[in-house]
Amino acid sequence: MNPRWSLSLRAAAFGSSIACEGSQLAMVIGLLGAIVPEVRWYASDVVAQGGISVWERSPQPTLVGDTSSIVVKLSSVVQFESGVFSGVPAGIAAPVFREGGAWTEDEEMAELGDAIVEVRAFDTSYISVDGVDLELRDTFRGRFFARTTQGGPTV
Repeated sequence: MNPRWSLSLRAAAFGSSIACEGSQLAMVIGLLGAIVPEVRWYASDVVAQGGISVWERSPQPTLVGDTSSIVVKLSSVVQFESGVFSGVPAGIAAPVFREGGAWTEDEEMAELGDAIVEVRAFDTSYISVDGVDLELRDTFRGRFFARTTQGGPTV
């Protein structure tokens, strides 16, 4: 499935000078999971610094678990250099992802396969959130803005 929308969350959107901290990714994925609770999260192309490293740098998405599981793991990391986190409806037992795997540097708005939302960490620059459902985008933006005081996502 191709994404219908994309948001770029820069450091200022979190009131910070650095993007892609573990706590920032945990907040973003936690908000998405609260909106769409029946999602399982997969990770690929992850490079993380600090904290407990449970991540593997592989383009092949690996199941992490439900939203609460991935939030705990994201929160344990200080900084992400790269990472693709794909949210797939829980009812899909063997999800399909884009051919060749999912890399952080894939083209913007790249095919999502069976994922309904994809979050990418771009070093200290920004967090990208792409999705297929416009209602999810609108609800996420409203909740994100309600939690942050500076800046905000760009469409």
